[in-house]
Amino acid sequence: MRLVLCSSVAALLMASHGMGLARAGELNHHPGPAHVLELHDKLELTPDQLAAVRASFQRMEAAKPPGAELVRRDQPHRVVRAKC
Repeated sequence: MRLVLCSSVAALLMASHGMGLARAGELNHHPGPAHVLELHDKLELTPDQLAAVRASFQRMEAAKPPGAELVRRDQPHRVVRAKC
């Protein structure tokens, strides 16, 4: 399997900024956990909802270092640079 990344997306991934898909989610009324945490007061989240979002965000954060390592390790073999 090959992963096709343009250099700007690869740079964002390596800096742990994701693939830039948050905007698409927001446009479809599905903000990611970071944005929900920022707006938790305005969203009037219950304590259980806030705890669930924090747990989701923590899982996302915990996945960043192994994800960056995977991209870094596999880059010469599986990543094809594309123009964006």
